[in-house]
Amino acid sequence: MARNPSSSLHWKVLLREPHILSMVRHPNIIHLYEIFEDTENVYIVMELAPQHLLTFMKRKGHLPEEMAKRIFKQLCLALDYCHTLNIVHRDLKCENVLLDEDLNVKLCDFGFSRQCNINARGHVQLCKTFCGSKEYMAPEITQAIPYNPKMSDVWSMGVVLFVMVCGRMPYNISTPDLTFRMQQRPTIAEVLCHSWISNDLTSQNADERPSTSASTPNTEGQDEAETVEDADQSQLQNPTP
Repeated sequence: MARNPSSSLHWKVLLREPHILSMVRHPNIIHLYEIFEDTENVYIVMELAPQHLLTFMKRKGHLPEEMAKRIFKQLCLALDYCHTLNIVHRDLKCENVLLDEDLNVKLCDFGFSRQCNINARGHVQLCKTFCGSKEYMAPEITQAIPYNPKMSDVWSMGVVLFVMVCGRMPYNISTPDLTFRMQQRPTIAEVLCHSWISNDLTSQNADERPSTSASTPNTEGQDEAETVEDADQSQLQNPTP
């Protein structure tokens, strides 16, 4: 990653991912080992996972229900951990779900992630940044409506699950009006309580559960970085799928 000292705010955006990853630790989130730099570059050493979910599905086709359930459950646990810390991902898609050699989930690519601001009533402050991949975006984002980033994460999770089980996207993004009606969504914690995946949750390891003692990321400079994202919104109108 090359350093550009003339653009300090953009640099903060680029470093958001390692900043967030340095503050989280979960078996289903890619692990950041080390960051170091020389005069020109910053080097980020991360856990190795040999493939992502989309590549795996291209070989397998749509997944058997039990396999899809296992992968989805691990992804839910990773996201629930993040949401407990008020961290949102904002770019959930099959390409950002890595799989290790045992097909365990390693959620990655936190470049659009941030820690949510909480207002005086204890509610998540809405976001305005247009970010993510269009095929997985919640309809409120594509409509440029201020959105709850936790609930937009849940929408993207639903798309990932549909793709795993059916082997195709759930809707045609060229006719998005059909998706605008889908406004009711559970929280990620409610998803984990659903009978389809809750039966075997008692077997999860202790270190898979969100820890109330986990470090809360320091968001110094985050508001500035968010401002840069808003200023660059026009460059994200056609995100890479």
